[in-house]
Amino acid sequence: MGKNRKGRKQQPSVVSANNGKNIRDKPSRASMRSSTSTATTTNAAAAMISHYCEYVPLVLATFFAYSPTFKAKEGVWDDEIVFESAQVTNPSTMAGLRDIWFDPLAGREIHYWPMTYTSFWLEFVIHGLHPGLCHLTNVALHFANACIVRRILDNIGLGRQVSWLAASIFALHPINVESTAWIIERKDTLSGIFYLSALVTHPNMSAVAPSDGSASNGAFIWLSLLLYVLGMLSKTSIVTLPAVLLLIPWALRGRITLSEAKRAAPFFFVGLLMAAYDVSLAKKQEPIHFNLTLMERILIASRCVVFYLTKLAYPGVLMVIYPRWDVNEDTIVWASCYALVIALLFGLFFLRERLGRAPLAALLFFGGTLFPVLGLIDYGFMTYAFVAERFQYLAGLGPITIVSASVGRYVTKHCGSTRRVSANAAMFALLAYLASRTYKQSSIYQNQEVFWTHIIDANPIAKSAHLNLANEFLRQELWAKTEPLYATALEQNPNEPKALVNIAIALEKLGKYEEASKHLEQCLRLQPSNVKALNGLGNVMSSLGRHEDAATYFKRVIALNPKNTVAWNNMGNENARLGRFEDAVDAYKGALHINPRYTKCRLGLAYVLGVLGRKDEAIEEYHNILSYEPSNVAAKERLAKLQS
Repeated sequence: MGKNRKGRKQQPSVVSANNGKNIRDKPSRASMRSSTSTATTTNAAAAMISHYCEYVPLVLATFFAYSPTFKAKEGVWDDEIVFESAQVTNPSTMAGLRDIWFDPLAGREIHYWPMTYTSFWLEFVIHGLHPGLCHLTNVALHFANACIVRRILDNIGLGRQVSWLAASIFALHPINVESTAWIIERKDTLSGIFYLSALVTHPNMSAVAPSDGSASNGAFIWLSLLLYVLGMLSKTSIVTLPAVLLLIPWALRGRITLSEAKRAAPFFFVGLLMAAYDVSLAKKQEPIHFNLTLMERILIASRCVVFYLTKLAYPGVLMVIYPRWDVNEDTIVWASCYALVIALLFGLFFLRERLGRAPLAALLFFGGTLFPVLGLIDYGFMTYAFVAERFQYLAGLGPITIVSASVGRYVTKHCGSTRRVSANAAMFALLAYLASRTYKQSSIYQNQEVFWTHIIDANPIAKSAHLNLANEFLRQELWAKTEPLYATALEQNPNEPKALVNIAIALEKLGKYEEASKHLEQCLRLQPSNVKALNGLGNVMSSLGRHEDAATYFKRVIALNPKNTVAWNNMGNENARLGRFEDAVDAYKGALHINPRYTKCRLGLAYVLGVLGRKDEAIEEYHNILSYEPSNVAAKERLAKLQS
């Protein structure tokens, strides 16, 4: 080949068939950039797909573990606060939403947690609060929390394997079943997602100290604060988050800078303000005070810490209501728990140079997050027990993280390829065990009967358990099953008005009128204006044929509560039995004025009108019933008879 003027060889070329120009064999820079860009995009897409595929086993395991709850047809225990809430189920949906936020005293919830009830309001609008779908939402929130846990632990430098192990244990551990499988405990999973999101977005929660004065830091602080506020509006027990914003930097770097303290300061102010408002609101509706000394409260707190650590290490027998400890009994147990907590605190503090700050930070996180429910401050559930598994939903992340980190460090340092396979198999076996326990425990949330039967089997002296199971059998009209349960409930609390009334209802259905009457009279001695007891006595008198006495009791009910449709209907029945048909008509119309679709009452009115010879009016009433209950057999038969 020839050379150019500078003596360099000419580059080989080809002639373009299109325009005759020389095109070099070497790719142009533009085409190289395009190829590089395409490869980068492809790699990024593959990495993203791979990243999200990592979540598939955990999401499948989590939803499988909680799958028994998806078959639920009803709520359990306090779930009625949601399902019977006039705010959540208000047909005028926007009025209900307004009341949730601006009239917190309108419902049965004593706390100001509008975000939680807004989530239920949304579900009512979407699917009418179907229990199975409500459970599905709770599990989805719990899984999301596990994913955020993984991200937080990655951010603070614990690595992929450790963060996945900790997130998996959190997702599958049976001690979290109460918070996830119980519909009313949406407040735990929902406040948890805001709590964890506030942590993951805050600049303090990073393995590398953030630079001061960054504009992005300011934006993330405000976002984190907003998430914290939303969490506090879901459940105020996450008030301890600001302390975590200082604890983690100390654990990572051994000090808390002035900038880190400043970034946490607004959280302390907002959190304490919102918690104070919520506590004052709750005390107005449900004043609570337990006569415990400071030392007794410290002993209870220490035993609570040991209890929760033990349950995390070995779930064993799980109970919804644990036996309520007596501070004056089992002195050795109380002293041992107190000594163990003190030993742990001081031991980890003095060994922090050798063990690192992480174990002490994990214990402080655990105890600090539990602080609102350690018995140092009075709260309502203390009437049942001093502990409940749901109280450590977020607190358990401290011990779970330190154990996961220790396992990861040991495997990395001491296990070769063969032993590492065995270690991974052991971890999978642990997760499978936790998932199986969660599956079993979550199955008790399918219905009231299974729920309360489980509680009684686990703790035969659980407060209110026999009463609530008896109430469920009463609802099912299994009268014979209710009697022994109500008897046990009355042994536990002889002056429980609800038990006295309900056992009387069961006894009346069983034909034991005199026994029923005694329980109702005892209830009226305790509460002379108890409407249910007065109505119950009226029913007993009617069953005994003492219709004048029955009418007297129903009159008392109406005087106390003029909108009691059952009493108006019963009054109409007694007047009809006494031959006072015009009075019966007035009583039936009194009930129908309040509830026009009270079918039983309208049937009674139509019958009495027929007896009085007011045939056209009676026919009209039967037609009214059939207009909204076309298949009502009694109305059809009586109408046909009247028209024949």
